[in-house]
Amino acid sequence: MGMPDRITRFLVEGVVQAALLYTPQLRPGLIVEPALDDELILVASYPDASLEKLSGYVSVNWGPEFTHALALALPHLTDSGRSMALGALTMEYVVNRRSVAFLPARSVRRHLDDGKLYIVADAPRFAYPSWVVWREDLDEDLAVLAHKTLKTVVQKAEKSQETLVGDLGVMADYEAASEGEAKDE
Repeated sequence: MGMPDRITRFLVEGVVQAALLYTPQLRPGLIVEPALDDELILVASYPDASLEKLSGYVSVNWGPEFTHALALALPHLTDSGRSMALGALTMEYVVNRRSVAFLPARSVRRHLDDGKLYIVADAPRFAYPSWVVWREDLDEDLAVLAHKTLKTVVQKAEKSQETLVGDLGVMADYEAASEGEAKDE
């Protein structure tokens, strides 16, 4: 876990042989391949959060593409006064304080199941791809094992994320139907 520049430097220097990154940097001697498409969802540490009633929004540096998409979708969240660089640290921060942040769906699953985080159901979701970066000179046997292991891990993560994202769709459909019924009354 770390900032992309530092991890890329470790790859180039041979300190690490492979890394998962959201914003990979193309460098000679490195191979970049798609790994997993994450989905960033808005979660809160309290159950009654909605876009109209957000308390403690924490901005996460998910990169310029996310910042631009967020500014278009929710311009009032672009200058929260609180920002963090690493999503994993942000999740722990949000879990332990009355806060809200966009985090990867697959990563928050256990906290949702434990009742420590809640989905802000009316919030947009954002696609966020991750990449695996390999050193070109990775030992062939190790490369085969690493690719096989990564494929297994990605399949499990995708299945978990699909379940959660499917649940989000059901929640959105339920809320839309409830709002429709309320308007009819």
